[in-house]
Amino acid sequence: MDERIFLLAALIAIVYPLCEGWWQSNRDRRQREEEQKLRATREKDKYLYSLIKRQKGRVTLLEYALESGFSAQEARAYLESRATDFGASVVVSEQGETIYQFPTGER
Repeated sequence: MDERIFLLAALIAIVYPLCEGWWQSNRDRRQREEEQKLRATREKDKYLYSLIKRQKGRVTLLEYALESGFSAQEARAYLESRATDFGASVVVSEQGETIYQFPTGER
C-alpha cells in the first residue's frame, strides 16, 4: 500500500508541472489572441473615425474599403455592425453606392 501511495505521489509530482505548463501556455495564447483581436478592432475603428471626421459623418462603402484596405465584404460587414452600434442611417444612392451617415454631433 505504501508503495502505491509513493508511486501515485511520484506520478502527481511529474504530471502536475507538465499540466501546469500546458495550462499556462494556453492561457498566454488566449490572451495574445484577445489582444490581437482588440488591435484589429482598433485599427478598423481608426479608419472609420478618420473618414467620419473628414467627411462630416458621410462614409461610403467604397471609401472605407479603399482607406482600410479591407475587402468589400469585410468593409460592408464592419460598417453595417458599426452603423447599428452608432445609429447611423444607410442609404443606397441612385448610382448604387452604399452611404452610411454617422451622427457627428455637429449641427
